Amino acid sequence: MIRQTFTGTALSLALITAVGCSSGGDGKTASSGGVNAGLEQYSSDANAAPAKSADSSMSRNDIENWLKQDAEVLPSLAEGRTPDSPSLSSRTPIQTNPSPGLTVESDLAALEVSGSEDAAAAPTTTAQEPPATKKSSATTVEESPTDRRARLVAELAETLRRQVRDSAAPLREYAALAALELLEPGVSPDPTSIPTLTPREVELLDAWRDLFVRADEELSSAAGDISALATVVSELSTRMQEWETLSISEAKLCSRVDGFGVYSTLPGPKLLTGRRNPAIVYVELDNFTHRAASGPNGEPGFMVELGQELSLYHDADGLLAWRQPEQKVEDFSRNRRNDFFIVQRIDLPETLSVGAYRLKITMRDKATGSIAERILPIEFVADAALVRAQ
Repeated sequence: MIRQTFTGTALSLALITAVGCSSGGDGKTASSGGVNAGLEQYSSDANAAPAKSADSSMSRNDIENWLKQDAEVLPSLAEGRTPDSPSLSSRTPIQTNPSPGLTVESDLAALEVSGSEDAAAAPTTTAQEPPATKKSSATTVEESPTDRRARLVAELAETLRRQVRDSAAPLREYAALAALELLEPGVSPDPTSIPTLTPREVELLDAWRDLFVRADEELSSAAGDISALATVVSELSTRMQEWETLSISEAKLCSRVDGFGVYSTLPGPKLLTGRRNPAIVYVELDNFTHRAASGPNGEPGFMVELGQELSLYHDADGLLAWRQPEQKVEDFSRNRRNDFFIVQRIDLPETLSVGAYRLKITMRDKATGSIAERILPIEFVADAALVRAQ
């Protein structure tokens, strides 16, 4: 039915063309005789010529019905102007070669309800023909795992290098960049070329970068194995001790010291007032710095430089009751020391009154300036029996 409607409108237009649809000299609509003449001409032609399609073989009654249907628009068309008739403006335009995905009935239904109150609630969707896919004659070469890894490492390294340049404190960014040396040697710059790093940070990052450089060398060599990798990590651990904060692992008041971890402590924290009290301050240290140095005979080795200060405070009011100024400690050895202890003999004066005290031990690493502290409780009593009873 939809297609017949299109044909009927087309037929009316064809008849107008056949008879000329001309206007009279006064501009009025052509007479009905002209239309009938056109009808007669069309009918005779239709009877004389063989039918070429189903539409061209219609009877005279069918043609008259179509003409009556379009009678309201023919006068305007004959004058050469667009008719104002609602019946024509509301019709679906003729389409040629509609795409297979286009449904004419659905479109017409949408037009029919477009003037109703429910028009907005009935959206019309039109299927579109997918564009033709153009096949490329070029063959896509698959990226190899080695090339992909190299590309990804290069992209990540460039990102980290940019962050190192833009950061005011790029310690973390450079540490991540240096780790890529295990995958692609040479991707990280020399830390000395980064002006925002402190001298201590440069030393630390240089050791960190060297770890991955050497690890790559050991793992890439034919003789590389897990023991070689463990050696590299162990060497870094030893070097890293220089950047750790100085700490006191053990502190005691002793009566005798024979060596590292070999000592005899005082019976207890109670000391007798009114007399001089000798004691040995025993301290074990961790994370002390080794500085490259030469020995007395010029032999190469390592030097440890520390300072120790002792202060005795009255517990009740926090006043300083006694103080031993900082004593300098220097120790040279051909190899790095793993165990380090300090002993200092002191004499607590007899002028100290009865009460509780705190002995504060302050250790200072001369190479780094780091400080470690420890507090030992001491109590002075007037009764010797209390000292013996400890």
